[in-house]
Amino acid sequence: MPSSTPPALLPEAAVILLAAPHPDHAHRWIAKLRLGRAAPAALTLHALGVEAFDPNYGGRWNAGANRRAGGTTLSPDAYAKQVAARLEAALGRG
Repeated sequence: MPSSTPPALLPEAAVILLAAPHPDHAHRWIAKLRLGRAAPAALTLHALGVEAFDPNYGGRWNAGANRRAGGTTLSPDAYAKQVAARLEAALGRG
């Protein structure tokens, strides 16, 4: 088997969101974002402006999270809707 990147489990995803309850604060969520394989080459997570709705978010051009700054009070559903709307706008569909 080649040592290249393993097959993606979400090959059609442009952005992947993982949310989990904060281990120390029951009312907060840890959100992690990563660019997926279907993301256009020019797209970065910075271009989505995640910090506008989650000031605790930080990271690289292709991956980031809000854990270090304490997470968010946004529910995973509300967070996903924000990311989706910004992705649509960045892709010129929103």
